[in-house]
Amino acid sequence: MRLVSSAELTEQVKAHRRWLESGGAEGRRLNLQACDLTGAALAGMQLNRARLNRAVLHRAALTGAKLTRASLIGANLEDAVLDRTDLTGARLSGAILCRADLSGARAQELEAEFADFSNARLDEVDLAGADLSGAVMARASFVGARLAGVNLRGADLRGARLRGADLAEARLGAADLRGADLAGADLRGAYLRLARLADADLAGADLTGAAWLSPVELGRARLDGTVRLSADLAPDAEAGSSRPKGGLGDG
Repeated sequence: MRLVSSAELTEQVKAHRRWLESGGAEGRRLNLQACDLTGAALAGMQLNRARLNRAVLHRAALTGAKLTRASLIGANLEDAVLDRTDLTGARLSGAILCRADLSGARAQELEAEFADFSNARLDEVDLAGADLSGAVMARASFVGARLAGVNLRGADLRGARLRGADLAEARLGAADLRGADLAGADLRGAYLRLARLADADLAGADLTGAAWLSPVELGRARLDGTVRLSADLAPDAEAGSSRPKGGLGDG
């Protein structure tokens, strides 16, 4: 793996900015795939559409950086600081973001299937429409995050902090939410077939219109009198689930 010096990185970023501003007529697109950028200082940089697949960005400083449609597939971003970054449409599939700070980031339509966000901080992040299927998010913090319509199928959210998060219409089929803090979360219309809810805190959560909500799993969660359930939910005794009348396809 090639180690990139700070001087070379500065020149590459400048050339990339010229490439962006000229529509590709000048400069060159940043391509540091499989390079070692440990501890790189990239706060506020224009890195839209950069190619950083498999790059090592351990402890990199990326506060406020622009990474729209950047490709970071398989990148190592452990302990990186990405607060207030713009990751709209970026690709982080299979990336490692353990303990990374993404608080306040814009990440709509992010592609991060099977990425590892264990113990990461994503408070107030906007992930609307993102694909996080199969991602590992154990003990991650999503307090006040926007996760409306996010694909979290098969995601590991054990012990995650999702207090007050917007999960409306989220696809949580087979997601593991055991021990997660979902107090006050908006789960209206969420798809919950085979989701695991044992010891999850659902106090004050809104589950109106949630599809395939298992009464068995619901009974294993921690509830209070303020939990909202849809009047439309019809128990299906044979399937052991609850779903809106008329049903829904796989989500």
